[in-house]
Amino acid sequence: TYTDQTRITVRRSISENNGISRATMTFPNFTGRHNDDFQINQEVEIKLDKTTNPATTIVFLGVVRDIEFSGEANHETVTVTAFDYGVRLQDVTVQPVVYNSSEVSTIVKNLVDLYVTGITYTNTNATTLTLSRLTFKHQSVFDSVNQLAKLSDFIFYVDTAKDLNFKKRNNASSGV
Repeated sequence: TYTDQTRITVRRSISENNGISRATMTFPNFTGRHNDDFQINQEVEIKLDKTTNPATTIVFLGVVRDIEFSGEANHETVTVTAFDYGVRLQDVTVQPVVYNSSEVSTIVKNLVDLYVTGITYTNTNATTLTLSRLTFKHQSVFDSVNQLAKLSDFIFYVDTAKDLNFKKRNNASSGV
């Protein structure tokens, strides 16, 4: 828990079929106060409320991907950049596999089960599309799920509960 930040920016995003949000936090690092506080892949949770102190509403949940120190001596700052858990879908590659006569959401759930840890798929909805044959060859889980979303006219994102949402486009709020 840190409260001495000079700036926090959360960029929640969604594109045509998907989105990965980013948070950037800047802290004063006088006398190396935060030198060892942050590590790559460390979980980051940002809460924000207008009326509740301390805040309880989670507006961002993700993992640290970059730590940058700038400035000199007593004027140094540390900037931490984190991406939401959707980035975990980009971290792993699908080994060559062929799916025959499979409904799209079944494939999505199978990919998460096989390759992604720490993410659930409670909000992965069934589609009306059954694919007769689909092959993946060494592409990321993110690209694979994106391909499935395009084929079925769905959107996907990982929410602040670390749950993969795979929903019909224009039928559900993305929360963004």
